[in-house]
Amino acid sequence: MIFKRPSSIHTTYRRATTIHSRKLAREGFLSKLFRRKTYSRHPKAFLRRDYVRKTFVNPYFHKSNMPQRTKAKKTKISFSLAALVGIVAVFLYHPFFDVHAINVKGNQKISVEDIQNIVKPILENRPLFIFKQKNFFVLNTDLVSERLKKHYAFEKISISKSPFSTLTIEVSERAPAVVVKSGVNFYYADKDGKFIGPADAPEASSTNFLSRLPRIWLTQEKQFALNDQIISPATQQFIISLFKMIPDRTGIALQGAIPQDEEGRLIHMVTAEGWQIYVDRQNDWEKQVTVLKNILNIKFKNNNRTGLQYIDVRYENRVYIK
Repeated sequence: MIFKRPSSIHTTYRRATTIHSRKLAREGFLSKLFRRKTYSRHPKAFLRRDYVRKTFVNPYFHKSNMPQRTKAKKTKISFSLAALVGIVAVFLYHPFFDVHAINVKGNQKISVEDIQNIVKPILENRPLFIFKQKNFFVLNTDLVSERLKKHYAFEKISISKSPFSTLTIEVSERAPAVVVKSGVNFYYADKDGKFIGPADAPEASSTNFLSRLPRIWLTQEKQFALNDQIISPATQQFIISLFKMIPDRTGIALQGAIPQDEEGRLIHMVTAEGWQIYVDRQNDWEKQVTVLKNILNIKFKNNNRTGLQYIDVRYENRVYIK
C-alpha cells in the first residue's frame, strides 16, 4: 500500500484550521455568539489578501480632452465687468439723469414755491453718502410724499417721475370747514375738526370769509400742530348746521359760536347784533330753532332788540330772555 505525501496546500490548510480552532476554543461564549463567521472551508478563504490603492481614469473625461482656461478669456471677463460698472456709473452719476424740474398740480392755498422748497433739500441728500437722491433712478417718491405730509394736510397726494429729469407732484388739499380763533391766533379746521393750517387774522375777519365759513371762538387759548383735533366733529357739525338754519328761518345773522364746555354740548351763538343764543347740542336742533323763531315773532315784532343780551332755548318747556 503506497501513501502519497500530502501537498503543501493541504498541509497549510490543516495547520490553519488547527490554529483557528484553538483560537475559537479560547474565546468566550458571547464572543462566539456575536462573532461574524467570516471563515470558510475553501482552501484560500483564510489567506490574507493584499489591497492596493489604484487610480481609475474615465476615458470620457480625460484631462487632455477638457477645455483649458486661457488668459485671453480671463481678460475678456474682466473687461466685461469693467464695462458693466462703467455703464451703471453713468446712469447713476451723469447730470443728464438728475431731476431738474419740479411740477406741482392741484394746489390751492399752498404755493408752488413752498412745496418746492421742501422737496429740493431731499433731492440734494445723498443716501449712504454714495448715490444722489436727485438721480432719476435713485429718487424715492415715497420719501418725498411722507415729508410733504408732515408739513401740509393733503386729502390726496400723488408723485410721479417723467424721464429723465422731471418730478410731478399732484395734490388735493383738505378743504377748511370752519375757522377757529384761539387767543389772537386763527386756525383752519377740516370737516373732522382737525387743524389743517393757520389762517391770517385779516382774512378770517373779512365779511366775505364769514359768509362762507363759520367761525368758532375758544374760551381758552391753545396752540395746535398739524392734524391736531381742535374741536369734536359732532360739535362742529352742530355749529355748521346752526349757521345755516338760524339765518334761513329767523333772518338773524350770526358772527360766531362759543363752546362752553370741553364736550361741546352747550353753545353760545353770537349774533351780528351782539346778543347771544344759548343752545344745547344734545337736545332737538329743529325744535330749538323753532322756539327761537316764535320768541322773536312774539316778543320782538318790530325787530327792536336794543338791550337784549341773550335768549336761552336749551330747555324743552322754558325760554329765558335777558
